[in-house]
Amino acid sequence: MSMFGVGLGGGFGDEFGGGGMFGMGRFNAMPAGNGAFSRRLRVHSMLDIGRAELENGDKIVLPPSALDVLSRLHIQFPMMFRIESAYAFTHCGVIEFVAEEGHAYIPSWMISRLGLTEGSLVTLSNVNLPKGTDVTFQPQTVDFLDISNPKVVLEASLRNFTCLSVNDKIPIHYNNKTYWIDVTKLQPGNAVSIVEADVRTEFEAPPGYVEPSAPVATADPAALSSSFSNVHNNLVDGTNKRADAKDTGDSDNRLKQRLFALRKKRTGNREDAESESSSSSDGEVKTAPKVQPFSGAGHVLAGNVRRGSAAVVSRKLEADASENVAKKEFEPKSFTPFGGTGRSLKE
Repeated sequence: MSMFGVGLGGGFGDEFGGGGMFGMGRFNAMPAGNGAFSRRLRVHSMLDIGRAELENGDKIVLPPSALDVLSRLHIQFPMMFRIESAYAFTHCGVIEFVAEEGHAYIPSWMISRLGLTEGSLVTLSNVNLPKGTDVTFQPQTVDFLDISNPKVVLEASLRNFTCLSVNDKIPIHYNNKTYWIDVTKLQPGNAVSIVEADVRTEFEAPPGYVEPSAPVATADPAALSSSFSNVHNNLVDGTNKRADAKDTGDSDNRLKQRLFALRKKRTGNREDAESESSSSSDGEVKTAPKVQPFSGAGHVLAGNVRRGSAAVVSRKLEADASENVAKKEFEPKSFTPFGGTGRSLKE
């Protein structure tokens, strides 16, 4: 929302208003009511008379006869008119009275607004409009929002307008491009004067406009890699603590209990676990005692060995003797020639 008082059309009132060339300000008569002046005219584009600069605005060119009639009426200044076709109507101001009789020259956007073509007939009548206080515009394209300062551009364009009507579609020419703006709301009426008026302006979102989504924060891969490396080093060193954690006795005890549990799981020694648990409660962590090979108390087994070894040797000899006898019984006897018992056949 913004405020602007650009003094639109102030010079125009000096030429045709009080104290101007017609001296109408000398009379204290009531201003002419709406419709005191009315004409049927054929309309043409400003381009037909080579006045392309008048395409930017709402001012029209009327014939001299219109000025003759208006000068005899107590017309409120700045002069404003209602221009109406069989399809629509809008409001406008006047800039000059040099058109051919029976004709009027109006901006091209106004011809389109009225649904007309070149040479169509319109009804033109004078009207008194209140000063505007609030106006709401709606750009027809999103690219209007790309202008670095659209408020300033709009105010500069509105200096060429005398009045505004609801449903008007006005062009804003800027940087060799034309932006179309709809007039959607007006206060205090559906048609207002913006000459020397302080008007609060608002903008509605263009059709199809989508609010930009909030940017999603993405993690830096290098930072993640550094973070994972720190966690790994802490686990290896047995110092897995949060960087922002407070150095308190409770955190130390929890750490010692964690180390004790890991050591207990690895060694499976319950006695060492009990010893470690008692020492952790005192705030100290003791390491498991190292095993010294062949450092226990010795016991002599010499007597038992001698008695046992004699019995074992006796049983061993008996078993070997039995085995040899069995082998001899089943082994075939070796053949010895001429070793048999001799017998004589003489007998």
